[in-house]
Amino acid sequence: AMVASTQRPERSRQNFSCAPPLFCLAAFLAGTAALIYEILWIRRLGTLLGTTIYSVNVVLAVFFLGLGLGALFFGRMSDKTGKALWIFCTLEVVIGAAGLLFWPASHALDQVYLSLAPSEWSVATALVAKASLAALLLLVPTFCMGGTVPALAKLITHRPNQFTSRFGLVYGFNTIGAAFGALATTFILLPSVGLRATAWLAALINGSAVVIALLANRWDREPRPRASFRDIPSLTGVRFDHVVVLGTAAWAGLAAVSLEVLWTRALATRFTSTVYSFTTILVVFLLCLGVGSLLVTWLDLRKLVTRTTIAVIMVGAGLSGLLSVFFLTRLPAVPLSEPNDSNSLGLVQTQEFLQALVVVSLPTLFFGLSFPVLCCLRHRTYSAIGGSIGSVYLANTAGSVVAPILTGFFLIPAWGLRRTFLVTSWGTVLFGLVVLFTWAGRAQRGLRPGS
Repeated sequence: AMVASTQRPERSRQNFSCAPPLFCLAAFLAGTAALIYEILWIRRLGTLLGTTIYSVNVVLAVFFLGLGLGALFFGRMSDKTGKALWIFCTLEVVIGAAGLLFWPASHALDQVYLSLAPSEWSVATALVAKASLAALLLLVPTFCMGGTVPALAKLITHRPNQFTSRFGLVYGFNTIGAAFGALATTFILLPSVGLRATAWLAALINGSAVVIALLANRWDREPRPRASFRDIPSLTGVRFDHVVVLGTAAWAGLAAVSLEVLWTRALATRFTSTVYSFTTILVVFLLCLGVGSLLVTWLDLRKLVTRTTIAVIMVGAGLSGLLSVFFLTRLPAVPLSEPNDSNSLGLVQTQEFLQALVVVSLPTLFFGLSFPVLCCLRHRTYSAIGGSIGSVYLANTAGSVVAPILTGFFLIPAWGLRRTFLVTSWGTVLFGLVVLFTWAGRAQRGLRPGS
């Protein structure tokens, strides 16, 4: 009895690990730095491209595309090499270095453009040339950013029943960190220290994420599996179901970013239309995406991460998108603040935040929840964690790349805000129903039992 009493505390001590919270903190810091860079790049490219709306679209398109490609490439690399920690740390160092080199490189490319571009170029041709040069600046750091989440998910997952909840934590904290980065950059850092000092701070945050990941790995007492394990009932070997999962991820990215564009346009007519207003909408959007990802733990505890669940999530996202239209039509306009009145400005910003939260929160929570659920359905074995996340990530970001171009340049001019809202929301509802009945029909025909 005495032997047993002395062994129990030792066993509980060995089972305890502070590594998961530290890995989540590393994910938070990586997301914070990523959004700091994105906002800085938009500011700098606004002067390079000459028009703010084009600079935003270029940065967003390259940002999403780089994230998706990087997630797939480095996710698969972490599976093949088993060196997820080394991959994450290397990526953060490269991101920090690329973030600092962006400024001299952007000036150099600007000079190259001025020396090579003929004076008779049309506006469209000149814009394409400038956008191509800008894409060259952003491709490497955004490609590296995409690999950080799959690598961290590989590091934090040790047992079959951990993948869903722990990936939800990593992705959720990464996205919440992005919201914090956007908020801090626009409201605090840029007004107080300027562009270059903010870039140095972002690089310091990258370095902090590296240190914390190394400490987390050193203090990680959970044994890692030596062989592949099968996770919850997944879609292994069913190519049709994989196509449905990736198609759903693409539509979720398309619908979520399209609605963000629509919300930004609609709320701009009620807000003060300053840079702070647009940042407020972005922060609320990212914050709700992150919180939605964290909610997957609640579903996982109740064994609700199934095919049916993702269909219900998509229907819920579409219906709540329709509800956001209802709220938009009933929001009062935010009154203009008095110049140099910090109290009035703070009140206006608070009102804008609360109104954005009312409009954006519910559908964005659904979209945030959809991503980890889709990754779980795509996930097969421990040896394929990075690749599974990367494939869903790429599909989701492919939809995100198309969304601002399709919505901003084609649908809104053709249909207007209200009709585009309705088409996007009802389209998401219809997509969810199609997914639901497709899988239900296959289960009834005995092709594959539903989850």
